[in-house]
Amino acid sequence: MNLEPLADVAIQIAGTDGIEIRDIQNEPSEVAARAAELAQSALRGIIARMNPDFVPCADRGPGDPKEDFNHDELGEIYFSVWDTAAGSRDLLGTFWIYNFRAEIDTPDALAVRASLVPMFDSNRPGPLADAEIRGRILRQLMMGELEFASGRVFQVIEWVFPEPPNQRPNRLGAPDHEENSETLRFLRGESVDEQHERDDFEDGNPRRVRHSRAAIIKSGLRRRRRPPPKQG
Repeated sequence: MNLEPLADVAIQIAGTDGIEIRDIQNEPSEVAARAAELAQSALRGIIARMNPDFVPCADRGPGDPKEDFNHDELGEIYFSVWDTAAGSRDLLGTFWIYNFRAEIDTPDALAVRASLVPMFDSNRPGPLADAEIRGRILRQLMMGELEFASGRVFQVIEWVFPEPPNQRPNRLGAPDHEENSETLRFLRGESVDEQHERDDFEDGNPRRVRHSRAAIIKSGLRRRRRPPPKQG
């Protein structure tokens, strides 16, 4: 699924102090390269805390096996993650959503199931600061629409967590891990519309989190029509 870039705007993450994300396709090449460097460093930190037995593919030798958990024929979006608090603008890394499975795919709207890999480090005080940011990013991408550059709308209606145990960092950690619990707490939210459907693996890790109003959202997106382009 080849995706055009999202609209070239910063997406402010609600409930955070100065966190924004952008489609990395809209960033200059030097920013994209730096974001990738920061992402690898951040991912190693997450793995060290949450699944120290897992070795990232980038750290494996030429003869070591590499898991094929990303299907290249499916869609993906890399977001750059920025901290703009206190008037600064610091690049933190990336937030990768991938393996899109379309549930609505029309010329005017795309609603998907997707998986995720958070790869950023905000260096904010408190051991669960990044877990909260992860949860709020997940929540925003599921609770609201984004727009592609063409005006076509995009929304994630279900988060799918990878199944193999050795990919545990992509599932946000062990079921009793504080970071995992914090992320899922913010994803779920507190209002009636955010009591999303959740399935777990036998070990208690989340298998999927699906929007509580997925059927209603899909019905609306099927009828969605882009406004005609403005005449000059």
